[in-house]
Amino acid sequence: HSPVRGVLCTEYIIDSLDPAPLPGSSALQPLDCQGLRSRTPSRVSSTPDTPQLMSLPTPSSPCSQYLVQQQLAESDQKAMLKLYRHWVPTGWFEETDPCTWEGVVCHKKTVEGYFSSKEHLLVTSISVNNVCEHAVIVHDETWTCDLLPEIGQLKGLEFLYLNGNGFQGTIPDEIGNLMDLKSLYLNSNQLWGEIPYTIGKLKQLEKLHLNANTITGEIPQSIGKLSNLHQLELQNNDLEGPIPDSIGELKELVQLDLNNNQLEGSIPASLSGLTHLHRLNLQSNMLEGHIPEGIFTTDMNQLSKIDLGDNHLTGFVPLGLCKLDHLAVLILHGNQLEGTVPHCDGSAGLHADAENRRLCEKELVNFCGRLTGANHQEL
Repeated sequence: HSPVRGVLCTEYIIDSLDPAPLPGSSALQPLDCQGLRSRTPSRVSSTPDTPQLMSLPTPSSPCSQYLVQQQLAESDQKAMLKLYRHWVPTGWFEETDPCTWEGVVCHKKTVEGYFSSKEHLLVTSISVNNVCEHAVIVHDETWTCDLLPEIGQLKGLEFLYLNGNGFQGTIPDEIGNLMDLKSLYLNSNQLWGEIPYTIGKLKQLEKLHLNANTITGEIPQSIGKLSNLHQLELQNNDLEGPIPDSIGELKELVQLDLNNNQLEGSIPASLSGLTHLHRLNLQSNMLEGHIPEGIFTTDMNQLSKIDLGDNHLTGFVPLGLCKLDHLAVLILHGNQLEGTVPHCDGSAGLHADAENRRLCEKELVNFCGRLTGANHQEL
């Protein structure tokens, strides 16, 4: 067979390289790879002498290094460019591939309902620091350092670490488009407004950190749809209204921090369904009513810290307290509780603050002795 001339590999996408030659393609000439870096492959050109021939280069071919290096999906390219021009993070450069930017990770993956069923190179992780402090030097005084709705275009995103950047404004509704997201860290910024209802669409989410902002409004019921959530940190905001019953649907939850808000109403009995919970912190709200008996059952035996201090709780400390063998920290001060801390015959060790010790009667001195801190463990 005669050599094939005029074959270009500049416009052809391949998913894998097949070293086996195609019929009629032996003794191929080296392929022309000039300009591959700047063009998106889509097809192979052929000469009139070889009208149907499509040549796949072997790994040793001069073109293979370019064809294997797939370009970032166009929608991700556009979104990342928009973020760059608005945030101007250190280590990001407009003329370079976003996958090489500092704190950016890309992988080939398939996203349900995105493009097609084929794999595409997508941004999977973003982690930036001190964005607003740096970008204010670049922009004029009318610029606002806020999150952008274009974040929602990064459909392959799994990890988003934007904490501690000084971001202002609201959390965009488009955050709910990130269906593969596993970790969302927006804590320690200056965000305001409400938690978007679309947050409930993030079914793969495991860690949600919105703490240390000035977020207002109620916790949306949709948060109960985050069936894989392990950590829910909403503390140190201005949230109000009741704790939604739907939080009890978060069966994988290990850590629940809602302290230092303005939450009202009673502690929902549905929290007794959080059987993997290790830490429950509802301190410094305006919660009222009795402490639900269901929180202190053998089903909740993983609890190691309970902080219900500085609320308006009334009634008695449930007897089921004795069933929590792993409980190391119990804080109940600043409420209107009455009676005594229950006497436990088991070996559970607890810490109680001064307010709790006041509840102890003389006949419970042995138990109260254990409450004074021998097993105190701050979590």
